[in-house]
This record gives sequence, structure tokens and C-alpha cells, in this order.
Amino acid sequence: MSKITLTHEGTKYTLEFSRSTAAHIERQGFRLEEVDKQPVVMVPLLIQGAFLMHHRGLNALFIDNIFDAVPNKRALIQALMELYSEVALSFFDEQEAAEGDGKNATWAVE
Repeated sequence: MSKITLTHEGTKYTLEFSRSTAAHIERQGFRLEEVDKQPVVMVPLLIQGAFLMHHRGLNALFIDNIFDAVPNKRALIQALMELYSEVALSFFDEQEAAEGDGKNATWAVE
């Protein structure tokens, strides 16, 4: 998975999503397809969610202040949307395991 390093006032922050942090913002109402339609709600959820994995203790107001100081916000939002999408699409990734290693699960429709 990819990550973004954001530096603000000399402090580096790692922005990244895990399945857990993506699920967290989804439970709060985040919907990727709604970012353009409801940016006032969706963009803060996306940004705050990106901080959760490595900086859980930061409060929302502090994160909002960091975002306010970021130049080229549109590009950052796009990059965060791509990070989130990577996690969402990981549910559909095919895992390749060596044949006969005992780690493959099998399923069948009967």
C-alpha cells in the first residue's frame, strides 16, 4: 500500500489507510463517490481518516488546521482518494499462494 508524507511546522506525518481506518470513516458516513457532491462532509472525513493509522491521538481541529496550511489541496485530496481506493480494492485482490502449501482456501457453489 502507498502512503503520503506530509510535513507541517517541522513535524512529519504519515498519511495512510488500512482496512480498519477505511472502515472507520465509512461508518462515519464517508462515501468516495460523494466527495465531489458533498465536499464539506466528505473531505474532512477523508483527511482525518488518513491520519488515523499513524496519528490516532490528533484531534479533528488540529488536522483541519494542518489541511488549511497545505498548498495544492485538490492534488492532496486526489492522492488521498487514491490511497483509500487501494484499500477498498484490496478486498478483490487475488492472493497467489504456492500450490499445495495448505494456505489456500477453497469454495464451491453447490
